[in-house]
Order: sequence, then structure tokens, then C-alpha cells
Amino acid sequence: MLEQKFDHEVKPIKVGATFTEKIDAEKALNDILKKADIHFSQVEIISPEEKSEVMGKKLEPEQAEIGKNLLRSHYWFCVYGAGAGFVISLLLYSLNLPVIDSSAGILSLAFSSVGALMGLMIANIYAIKPHHDIFINQMHDARLNKKWSLVVHVKNKLQMKKTKRALTHHTNTIAVAI
Repeated sequence: MLEQKFDHEVKPIKVGATFTEKIDAEKALNDILKKADIHFSQVEIISPEEKSEVMGKKLEPEQAEIGKNLLRSHYWFCVYGAGAGFVISLLLYSLNLPVIDSSAGILSLAFSSVGALMGLMIANIYAIKPHHDIFINQMHDARLNKKWSLVVHVKNKLQMKKTKRALTHHTNTIAVAI
């Protein structure tokens, strides 16, 4: 549900593989295009001489969407967290405890604030996507080690499985970021 609401990247899943020779990357590319229902525009080949800026755009072509996802997820998680905190304060108020009855407004404010902060923390965990960092670092390491990389931006998990299956015939160095 969260991915439907906050994540508006068209191709959020990345599959990458590294090769020692360009010809091996090209053979894998042709195999992927035939077997994995992938369009040529979804694939990027990264050479060992690629500049970091160009490589970054090849690895994350939807950078504007990532920023929008960050804002959207933080806003909504904060709102949901504050709402959850307020509901908890109402439940505590309904217990009719003297301590809570004397300071119901402060209690609601405190629980809503804590809920909003918890929502922001959850949004950070959701939005950062540390598994993408691992994938990107693997592709950068391959470039630094003078290897060719093939990055496929897939649209769904079925394409991911087909792409991985096609790549296993060409290399044993495959990385995935979902």
C-alpha cells in the first residue's frame, strides 16, 4: 500500500550485472532483450571510463521523482503519526483518570507531537532505501575495477525475475535493488 501511495517512480526496481569485457555485456544485453520482455530504453551499459555524473544518471534516471517521494512520504507519515498520537490520547482520556482529565489538552498535544516525530522517523526508513545504496556502490566498485556494468530498470517483479534468469547465463555477479 505504501508503494502505491508514495512511490511514483516508473521503474523502481534495478537489476545490475558486471562483466570483464564489453562484448560479454553486449551479449547479455541481447539475451535480456529477447528473453525478459525488456525494452532497449530500460537498459544502460556503463563503461569503466564512465564519468561519475553520467553514471549517476544511468543508475538513477528518475532523480526528480525521488525528491517528490521524499517530500510526499514525510508529509503523510507525519500526518498519520500525529493522528495516531491524537487517537491514543483520546483513548487514554476515555479512561477517566484524574491525572489525564486535568491536562487533556497537554496530553493530546504531547501524544500528537510524539506521533508526528515517530511518523517522520518511519518516513526516513521508508524513503532512504539503503538497499539502493548497496546496489549503486557495487556498480561504482565495478567501474573502479575496470569492469563493464549492465543496469536494467525494470517495471515489476516479473521483469526482474526474467532479467535475473537471463543474466545468470552470462555472469555470476548480479545485484538487485527493489
